[in-house]
Amino acid sequence: MKSFEQYIEERETLNEGVIDKFVSALAKLKPVKNIIQKTYRDTPRSVFLQLLTIPIVSRMVERSSTDMFLKVADIVDSLRSVILEEKTEEDYIVERLTKLSASLPYKGAGYREFRGVENPTEREILNTLKKAKFSELRFTVDSKGKMWAWDSDHDLHDAVIFGMTGQKYNGDYAKGVIGFIDMDGDDDPSKITREGNLRVIVHNSRTVGVDYALKNKTLKSIAKRVNTKDAKKRVFWRDI
Repeated sequence: MKSFEQYIEERETLNEGVIDKFVSALAKLKPVKNIIQKTYRDTPRSVFLQLLTIPIVSRMVERSSTDMFLKVADIVDSLRSVILEEKTEEDYIVERLTKLSASLPYKGAGYREFRGVENPTEREILNTLKKAKFSELRFTVDSKGKMWAWDSDHDLHDAVIFGMTGQKYNGDYAKGVIGFIDMDGDDDPSKITREGNLRVIVHNSRTVGVDYALKNKTLKSIAKRVNTKDAKKRVFWRDI
Protein backbone atom coordinates (compact mmCIF):
# COMPACT_ATOMS: atom_id res chain seq x y z
CA MET A 1 0.00 0.00 0.00
CA LYS A 2 1.32 3.46 -0.87
CA SER A 3 2.10 5.95 1.86
CA PHE A 4 -0.04 9.05 2.36
CA GLU A 5 2.76 11.20 0.95
CA GLN A 6 2.90 9.09 -2.20
CA TYR A 7 -0.85 9.43 -2.71
CA ILE A 8 -0.87 13.21 -2.49
CA GLU A 9 2.16 13.52 -4.76
CA GLU A 10 0.29 11.95 -7.67
CA ARG A 11 -0.32 14.34 -10.55
CA GLU A 12 -3.02 12.43 -12.41
CA THR A 13 -6.43 13.85 -13.30
CA LEU A 14 -8.93 13.72 -10.45
CA ASN A 15 -11.96 11.56 -11.22
CA GLU A 16 -14.89 13.39 -9.59
CA GLY A 17 -17.25 10.44 -10.10
CA VAL A 18 -14.94 8.11 -8.19
CA ILE A 19 -14.54 10.71 -5.44
CA ASP A 20 -18.33 11.02 -5.02
CA LYS A 21 -18.76 7.25 -4.70
CA PHE A 22 -15.85 6.98 -2.28
CA VAL A 23 -17.16 9.79 -0.07
CA SER A 24 -20.68 8.37 -0.15
CA ALA A 25 -19.40 4.97 1.01
CA LEU A 26 -17.22 6.45 3.77
CA ALA A 27 -20.00 8.69 5.07
CA LYS A 28 -22.08 5.62 5.96
CA LEU A 29 -19.42 4.24 8.33
CA LYS A 30 -19.89 5.10 12.01
CA PRO A 31 -16.13 5.21 12.81
CA VAL A 32 -15.66 7.68 9.95
CA LYS A 33 -18.54 9.82 11.25
CA ASN A 34 -16.99 9.88 14.70
CA ILE A 35 -13.62 11.06 13.38
CA ILE A 36 -15.13 13.74 11.15
CA GLN A 37 -17.31 15.09 13.95
CA LYS A 38 -14.41 15.25 16.42
CA THR A 39 -11.81 16.72 14.04
CA TYR A 40 -13.77 19.34 12.11
CA ARG A 41 -11.10 21.95 12.91
CA ASP A 42 -8.09 19.75 12.06
CA THR A 43 -6.19 19.92 8.79
CA PRO A 44 -7.37 17.64 5.95
CA ARG A 45 -4.06 15.76 6.04
CA SER A 46 -4.40 15.05 9.76
CA VAL A 47 -8.01 13.89 9.34
CA PHE A 48 -7.15 11.60 6.42
CA LEU A 49 -4.30 9.99 8.34
CA GLN A 50 -6.77 9.20 11.13
CA LEU A 51 -9.24 7.74 8.64
CA LEU A 52 -6.53 5.42 7.32
CA THR A 53 -6.29 3.81 10.79
CA ILE A 54 -9.78 2.32 10.22
CA PRO A 55 -9.20 -1.13 8.62
CA ILE A 56 -12.13 -0.95 6.19
CA VAL A 57 -11.07 2.52 5.01
CA SER A 58 -7.51 1.30 4.54
CA ARG A 59 -8.78 -1.59 2.39
CA MET A 60 -10.98 0.75 0.34
CA VAL A 61 -7.99 3.00 -0.28
CA GLU A 62 -5.85 0.06 -1.36
CA ARG A 63 -8.45 -0.99 -3.93
CA SER A 64 -8.95 2.55 -5.27
CA SER A 65 -7.05 4.25 -8.07
CA THR A 66 -4.28 6.62 -7.00
CA ASP A 67 -5.72 9.60 -8.91
CA MET A 68 -8.40 9.83 -6.21
CA PHE A 69 -5.85 11.21 -3.77
CA LEU A 70 -4.59 14.11 -5.84
CA LYS A 71 -6.74 16.37 -3.68
CA VAL A 72 -7.11 14.87 -0.24
CA ALA A 73 -8.51 18.19 1.02
CA ASP A 74 -11.47 17.80 -1.36
CA ILE A 75 -12.27 14.35 0.02
CA VAL A 76 -12.16 15.56 3.61
CA ASP A 77 -14.17 18.72 2.79
CA SER A 78 -16.82 16.61 1.06
CA LEU A 79 -17.02 14.23 4.02
CA ARG A 80 -17.38 17.16 6.39
CA SER A 81 -20.18 18.63 4.28
CA VAL A 82 -22.08 15.34 4.12
CA ILE A 83 -21.60 14.25 7.74
CA LEU A 84 -21.76 17.56 9.59
CA GLU A 85 -24.91 18.56 7.68
CA GLU A 86 -26.62 15.56 9.29
CA LYS A 87 -26.16 17.05 12.76
CA THR A 88 -28.99 19.07 14.24
CA GLU A 89 -28.64 22.62 15.49
CA GLU A 90 -28.65 21.28 19.07
CA ASP A 91 -25.88 18.76 18.36
CA TYR A 92 -23.65 21.10 16.40
CA ILE A 93 -20.67 22.69 18.08
CA VAL A 94 -21.24 26.39 18.79
CA GLU A 95 -19.62 28.67 16.23
CA ARG A 96 -16.20 30.12 16.98
CA LEU A 97 -17.20 33.53 18.19
CA THR A 98 -14.46 36.10 18.49
CA LYS A 99 -14.40 39.72 19.61
CA LEU A 100 -13.73 42.07 16.70
CA SER A 101 -12.62 45.67 16.96
CA ALA A 102 -13.35 48.52 14.57
CA SER A 103 -12.02 52.05 14.23
CA LEU A 104 -10.75 54.48 11.61
CA PRO A 105 -7.36 56.20 11.36
CA TYR A 106 -8.32 59.72 12.36
CA LYS A 107 -8.74 61.59 15.61
CA GLY A 108 -12.10 61.16 17.29
CA ALA A 109 -13.06 58.13 15.18
CA GLY A 110 -13.96 56.13 18.24
CA TYR A 111 -13.39 52.46 18.97
CA ARG A 112 -16.04 49.76 18.78
CA GLU A 113 -16.14 46.08 19.72
CA PHE A 114 -18.63 43.42 18.67
CA ARG A 115 -18.96 39.70 18.07
CA GLY A 116 -17.88 38.05 14.86
CA VAL A 117 -16.41 34.73 13.70
CA GLU A 118 -12.84 33.87 12.76
CA ASN A 119 -12.08 31.27 10.08
CA PRO A 120 -15.67 29.96 10.23
CA THR A 121 -16.93 26.74 8.72
CA GLU A 122 -19.88 26.99 6.34
CA ARG A 123 -22.26 25.93 9.11
CA GLU A 124 -20.89 28.67 11.35
CA ILE A 125 -21.41 31.20 8.56
CA LEU A 126 -25.02 30.06 8.22
CA ASN A 127 -25.61 30.27 11.98
CA THR A 128 -24.16 33.79 12.10
CA LEU A 129 -26.19 34.85 9.05
CA LYS A 130 -29.42 33.81 10.71
CA LYS A 131 -28.63 36.04 13.69
CA ALA A 132 -27.55 39.06 11.62
CA LYS A 133 -29.90 42.05 11.60
CA PHE A 134 -30.30 42.11 7.82
CA SER A 135 -29.20 38.49 7.19
CA GLU A 136 -25.94 39.69 5.70
CA LEU A 137 -22.31 39.36 6.78
CA ARG A 138 -19.28 41.38 5.79
CA PHE A 139 -16.01 39.47 5.55
CA THR A 140 -12.30 40.03 5.00
CA VAL A 141 -9.58 37.53 4.08
CA ASP A 142 -5.86 38.23 4.34
CA SER A 143 -3.01 36.93 2.18
CA LYS A 144 -2.78 33.72 4.23
CA GLY A 145 -6.49 32.91 4.07
CA LYS A 146 -7.43 34.13 7.55
CA MET A 147 -11.06 35.22 7.50
CA TRP A 148 -13.12 37.48 9.75
CA ALA A 149 -16.88 37.73 9.29
CA TRP A 150 -19.47 39.81 11.16
CA ASP A 151 -22.99 41.23 11.01
CA SER A 152 -22.85 43.83 8.22
CA ASP A 153 -24.83 46.23 10.42
CA HIS A 154 -21.94 46.48 12.90
CA ASP A 155 -19.23 48.18 10.85
CA LEU A 156 -17.37 48.57 7.53
CA HIS A 157 -14.50 46.49 6.18
CA ASP A 158 -11.82 49.17 6.45
CA ALA A 159 -12.80 49.98 10.04
CA VAL A 160 -12.47 46.33 11.11
CA ILE A 161 -9.12 45.92 9.32
CA PHE A 162 -7.75 49.02 11.07
CA GLY A 163 -9.30 48.11 14.41
CA MET A 164 -7.89 44.57 14.36
CA THR A 165 -4.45 45.28 12.89
CA GLY A 166 -3.71 48.96 13.46
CA GLN A 167 -2.96 49.26 9.74
CA LYS A 168 -4.94 51.12 7.07
CA TYR A 169 -6.47 49.02 4.33
CA ASN A 170 -4.02 49.12 1.43
CA GLY A 171 -5.44 46.62 -1.03
CA ASP A 172 -4.06 43.75 1.03
CA TYR A 173 -7.33 42.06 2.02
CA ALA A 174 -10.20 40.49 0.15
CA LYS A 175 -13.45 42.23 1.06
CA GLY A 176 -16.97 41.09 0.46
CA VAL A 177 -20.42 40.20 1.75
CA ILE A 178 -22.33 36.95 2.26
CA GLY A 179 -26.08 36.60 2.34
CA PHE A 180 -28.99 34.60 0.99
CA ILE A 181 -30.65 34.74 -2.41
CA ASP A 182 -33.85 33.23 -3.77
CA MET A 183 -32.63 31.79 -7.07
CA ASP A 184 -36.15 31.38 -8.39
CA GLY A 185 -37.69 34.47 -6.86
CA ASP A 186 -37.50 38.24 -7.02
CA ASP A 187 -33.87 39.41 -6.70
CA ASP A 188 -34.82 42.81 -5.29
CA PRO A 189 -31.78 44.21 -3.38
CA SER A 190 -34.09 46.31 -1.21
CA LYS A 191 -35.71 43.18 0.24
CA ILE A 192 -34.17 41.23 3.12
CA THR A 193 -33.84 37.54 2.22
CA ARG A 194 -33.52 35.37 5.31
CA GLU A 195 -33.26 31.97 3.63
CA GLY A 196 -32.37 30.44 0.31
CA ASN A 197 -29.09 29.77 -1.51
CA LEU A 198 -25.84 31.33 -0.38
CA ARG A 199 -24.85 34.56 -2.12
CA VAL A 200 -21.19 35.63 -2.03
CA ILE A 201 -20.02 38.93 -3.47
CA VAL A 202 -16.30 39.75 -3.58
CA HIS A 203 -15.80 43.50 -3.85
CA ASN A 204 -12.19 44.12 -4.82
CA SER A 205 -11.88 41.48 -7.52
CA ARG A 206 -9.72 43.71 -9.73
CA THR A 207 -6.91 43.51 -7.20
CA VAL A 208 -6.48 40.69 -4.66
CA GLY A 209 -10.13 40.00 -3.86
CA VAL A 210 -10.76 36.67 -5.54
CA ASP A 211 -7.22 35.33 -5.05
CA TYR A 212 -7.25 35.97 -1.31
CA ALA A 213 -10.87 34.88 -0.83
CA LEU A 214 -10.10 31.48 -2.35
CA LYS A 215 -7.16 31.02 0.04
CA ASN A 216 -9.74 30.52 2.77
CA LYS A 217 -10.75 26.86 2.75
CA THR A 218 -14.40 27.53 3.60
CA LEU A 219 -14.89 30.08 0.81
CA LYS A 220 -13.00 27.84 -1.59
CA SER A 221 -15.31 24.95 -0.74
CA ILE A 222 -18.37 27.18 -1.18
CA ALA A 223 -17.11 28.47 -4.55
CA LYS A 224 -16.96 24.91 -5.92
CA ARG A 225 -20.76 24.73 -5.81
CA VAL A 226 -21.37 27.59 -8.24
CA ASN A 227 -22.21 25.20 -11.08
CA THR A 228 -23.49 22.22 -9.11
CA LYS A 229 -26.52 20.42 -10.50
CA ASP A 230 -28.09 20.32 -7.04
CA ALA A 231 -30.27 23.43 -7.03
CA LYS A 232 -30.49 23.51 -3.23
CA LYS A 233 -26.71 23.61 -2.82
CA ARG A 234 -25.96 25.95 -5.72
CA VAL A 235 -24.10 29.12 -4.79
CA PHE A 236 -24.47 32.57 -6.35
CA TRP A 237 -20.96 34.07 -6.57
CA ARG A 238 -20.17 37.46 -8.05
CA ASP A 239 -16.87 39.35 -8.39
CA ILE A 240 -17.15 43.14 -8.69
